[in-house]
Amino acid sequence: MFNHADMQKRRERAIAKVRAAIDAHGGTTLLSTGITGDDARLARAVVDAGVRLLEPNHPALALARGMHGVHDMHSAEGIRHEVSMDDMIRDVHGIRAATGHDTFITVGIPGGFTELDPVDISEANFANLARAGADGLHTHKASLEDLREWVEAAHRNALSWMPT
Repeated sequence: MFNHADMQKRRERAIAKVRAAIDAHGGTTLLSTGITGDDARLARAVVDAGVRLLEPNHPALALARGMHGVHDMHSAEGIRHEVSMDDMIRDVHGIRAATGHDTFITVGIPGGFTELDPVDISEANFANLARAGADGLHTHKASLEDLREWVEAAHRNALSWMPT
């Protein structure tokens, strides 16, 4: 876990990245997700084209790796819960290395959606995502209680939050 001062600095830098992306594009910006957020070469290409917000996520990672032979995002959605947190952490680390520190990376994490097979997320998972280079998380939760707990855990580990 990060100490409070580190957490505040990291979150402030993450918010500044988003604001800079919006300012650079005259009040709007683009978030690149799907395969462009999970393949380091494609992530680098979209960043070179001006995108400053990326979202690696578990269905796109399942598709990029061809897990169970999936060949489109629709079929990848059905197995997204099988992507391990360790795989997402490695993916975030690679995307961060390829795109630099000025890119805001929000992560669609395994277990962060209303899953058919929910995946538990530990305090260590939040910390490891932050250490790998994530600035924030993206989730869909079924209850406000789940959301509150995760927001608090994310903030304790220097991550911002993008619920939908």
